[in-house]
Amino acid sequence: MIGSTIARMNILVGATDRATPVLGNILGTLGKIAVVGGAIAGITIFSKQCIDSAVRFEETLTNSLVMFDNVDNAMRKKMAKAARDLAKEIPRSANECAEAYYYLGSAGLDAATALEALPTIGKFAVATNLSMAEAAQVATTTMKQWEIPVSELPHYLDMMTKAMKSALMTQEDMNEAMEYVAGTAKSFGIGLDEVTTALALFADAGIKGSMAGTVLRRIIINLLAPTEEIKKGLDELGIKVYDEQGKFRGLTTVLGELIPALKDLTEEQRNHYIELIAGARAISGFNKLVTAGTERFNELREAIQNADGT
Repeated sequence: MIGSTIARMNILVGATDRATPVLGNILGTLGKIAVVGGAIAGITIFSKQCIDSAVRFEETLTNSLVMFDNVDNAMRKKMAKAARDLAKEIPRSANECAEAYYYLGSAGLDAATALEALPTIGKFAVATNLSMAEAAQVATTTMKQWEIPVSELPHYLDMMTKAMKSALMTQEDMNEAMEYVAGTAKSFGIGLDEVTTALALFADAGIKGSMAGTVLRRIIINLLAPTEEIKKGLDELGIKVYDEQGKFRGLTTVLGELIPALKDLTEEQRNHYIELIAGARAISGFNKLVTAGTERFNELREAIQNADGT
């Protein structure tokens, strides 16, 4: 009885031993099939994603190029390549880069100018942490406000970026201020370097956005087209706005002399002149400028005037 049972067990063990390699081969084959199937599924998903991405890019590009007149196939290919190439250089997608064309076109730029401006806008977007759409809008607004060609755009955006990075100012602050002061400054021949220096200085003193633009506009008008009362005040402070040839000495030059001229006055006297020249709302902030003195002013002016590749 025992011998018979042992014999049966030996037969079962032998059968199991012989079956193990076969089962292993079957399981191995099934595993390989699963791996291959998974790889194929992964490739399929990846391919679909690539196709979807390409389709979205073409749709975005088409929608953007509607804003331009007469974009032929050759120009379309150039603009598509530029958007894709830029996306390889900066942390922005090709889709976002193509979308920027829409805002450039809506601002009145032609296709060739938009193509030339795109790399500059990409760098500006990264430097200021803006989307490509936002950067494009700032760039086109700057070009219109200061009437500059696209070739000068890099330096202008560099100055704005440097001003923001050198002071307690955001892009929104800069945009709002420019809405109020850019036109006036341009009409009086005052450059962006002087305006951004003044705005950076104001931002440090807590005068920002629309208030900064309004205050600076008032200062410019009161300095260059002063009333008799303001003329008298400037004379009392010893401030010369125009040189002997009747030419404006420059906003930063005049402000650089006005700040120390106010420093040694009593608070009452200082507030009187600040209100006269900049308005009552600027008294608190302007007093901070006076306290800071000309050292900070000169530091900002030099940094912004020399801004290239910021």
